[in-house]
Amino acid sequence: MGNSLRDQLIQAGFKPARRRQKSVKKSDGIDLAKAYRLKAREEGKGTAASKQRRQKEDERRRRLNAKIRALVEPQALNTADADRVRNFHDKGRIRMVRVTEAQLDALNRGELGLVYLSGRYFLLKRSVVDQVKALSAEHVPDLASQASDHDDGEHPVPDDLVW
Repeated sequence: MGNSLRDQLIQAGFKPARRRQKSVKKSDGIDLAKAYRLKAREEGKGTAASKQRRQKEDERRRRLNAKIRALVEPQALNTADADRVRNFHDKGRIRMVRVTEAQLDALNRGELGLVYLSGRYFLLKRSVVDQVKALSAEHVPDLASQASDHDDGEHPVPDDLVW
């Protein structure tokens, strides 16, 4: 009764299985532990490189925004007493800017334009908007194409309708 199952199987004629030694598989002459260390090192270099690219891109964007700010802020025509709203489509959303009646007419005629900078839309003369567009087109919403893009079809919108 003191015999273990293992001993009983050996007495019955079964041979004990040989134990395998845990071995590290080799990949092209390099053991796996070393391969993982090399992979981690390469990933670390990739992470550092991507971080450096992000920093360079951030610095480039800051310099561009500083140039645009130098053009825009001194010549902005936004006023605190603006009582009209001009809606427009920019970056996939409907946006708005407050303008006076005269500014709204000039904006609709194309004499004035808008520049987006640091979360705000600045109302500017067309010459300044063109200078900003030369630096970065993504800062200037295209108001002219929006007026011609609308196909009213069966339900035309009256020309005198104001939002």
